[in-house]
Amino acid sequence: MKNIPCILICCLLALSLVTVQYSYAKDTTTIAADDYFDDDYFEESYEDNTEQKSDTFYAWNIFWHNVNDFTLTKIAEPAHKEYSKVILPPMRSAIENFGHNLGTPKRMLNAILQAEFAQAFIELGRFIINTTSSLGFADVAQFHKPLYPYNPENLCFGYTLANWGIGEGSYFVIPFLGPSTIRETVGTLLDSATSAYNYFVPLYVSLPAEALFAFNTLDTVYTPYENLKANAFEPYIAIKNAYLENLDYKRP
Repeated sequence: MKNIPCILICCLLALSLVTVQYSYAKDTTTIAADDYFDDDYFEESYEDNTEQKSDTFYAWNIFWHNVNDFTLTKIAEPAHKEYSKVILPPMRSAIENFGHNLGTPKRMLNAILQAEFAQAFIELGRFIINTTSSLGFADVAQFHKPLYPYNPENLCFGYTLANWGIGEGSYFVIPFLGPSTIRETVGTLLDSATSAYNYFVPLYVSLPAEALFAFNTLDTVYTPYENLKANAFEPYIAIKNAYLENLDYKRP
């Protein structure tokens, strides 16, 4: 019951995002205004070599892209590198496994909603093995290969909504989280609202725990991000297109 206000806020935010998308979405064929670049040749070359995507929230997106970039590269990345000197790989792996194990109920729910019942049973089996053998700190179940392909990356509400035929909507940058779309943002809110352990521990415990699990694996975010950014002519466009292309590849 302590988390009901938080869940209501998440639902209201999701509803507001969908409403905004419905009211203001339009077919955007350019990323920037016509006079964004003064040099005509440069502008023509830029537009010819950039895949144009719907970017209804461009002003919001570019602002938060810059904030997120600063936060990641100037604050979070240096902090994580210092963290990695103290918390060695085996311990970071244990924390990652523990967080993944706690996410089992949410993944099981999404497997059922996607009618992937075999995935739900695999999740249940993995949870029992890992919890009873190591309290979830070790992925012992990885040595028990299931007969059915296991795809935990698909067991989230973003994938579930896509599986139901809901369109991705416009590109949308989530503050301090990064690239998304309207559908994926709603999915993220639903993922947060359906994390089972949020209902068994106080919010002041679950939120720092979620932050720790995300921070613990931050190198899987900033390493490819820095590589992409270093080779990009326009980082915002490169990151946006890379995210959307990866999303198209992963979604049904």
